[in-house]
Amino acid sequence: MKEKEKYGDKQYKKNFLTSVIARIDMVSPHSSLKNEIPKEMSNIALNYFPISEPKSAFAQEFTIERSKFSTNKEDFIEWNFFGENREKRLMVNQNSFFVNYQEYENYQTLYKEFIEFSQNFFLVFPDAQPKRLGLRYINEIDAKGVNPLNWDNEINKKLLCLLRLNYPDSHPIRIFHNYEIKCTDYKLRFQFGIHNPDYPAAIIRRRFILDYDAYYEGLIEPSEIPQYLNKFHSKIQELFEDSITDKLREVMDGTEQ
Repeated sequence: MKEKEKYGDKQYKKNFLTSVIARIDMVSPHSSLKNEIPKEMSNIALNYFPISEPKSAFAQEFTIERSKFSTNKEDFIEWNFFGENREKRLMVNQNSFFVNYQEYENYQTLYKEFIEFSQNFFLVFPDAQPKRLGLRYINEIDAKGVNPLNWDNEINKKLLCLLRLNYPDSHPIRIFHNYEIKCTDYKLRFQFGIHNPDYPAAIIRRRFILDYDAYYEGLIEPSEIPQYLNKFHSKIQELFEDSITDKLREVMDGTEQ
C-alpha cells in the first residue's frame, strides 16, 4: 500500500510544526489598500483573528539609468490581525496577504480561514491578479537522545546519508539539504537536515528540520486557489509521511512504549 493511501489526511495528537504559512502575492500593488482596508474585509479577518494591529511599512526601489542612481521610497500600511493568544497571524498589504500559524490545529481550519478571506478579497477587488500561491509547513523535530547526529529511529534513512560523513580533526556545524521537484503544474521545495541553532558552534542539540514549501508561480484565477491549496497539502502530507519512521509516528500519536 502506498504511503499516500495508507495515511491519507492523517492527524496526530502531537506535531512538531513551528510555522504553517499560506500566501498569495499579486502581480501589481493594489493602491486602495495603501492607507485603508475595506470594512467588509476587516470584518472577515476579525472573525478568526480578533486582534488588529496595523503598522507602517515601506518599499524602496533602486534604479540605475545612464550612470545615475536614484531611489524611490513608498510608505504603506501593513494590516496585521492576530489570534486571541497571538498563536496565528493574518497579514494584508497592497502587494500580498498570508496566514501564519505558529500553533497549528489542522488543515481544515487553515483552509476555512484562508479561503474565506481570499474569496472575500477577490470579491472586493475583482481586478486584483494573483501571481503566486504557496503553502509551507516547517517541522522542527526535537527528540530525546544522546547523539545529535543519530536520527535512525525518527527519520527515513534515505534522508540521513550526509550525517554519516566523518572527517578527521573536524566536527559538523550544519548539515542541510535543498531538494526541489516539479509536480505537474506546480513546484515543491523540500529542505531538511540539522540547521543548528548554535551555528557556528558544534552541533549539540537534537533538532531535525523538515521544511516543505509547495507553490505555483504564474497567473492564477482566484477560483483555482482552493484546488491548488488542496493539491499542495496532499503532496506535503505524502512527503512528510515518507520522511519519518513508525517510531516517530508513535511519539506523535502518544502510543510510544
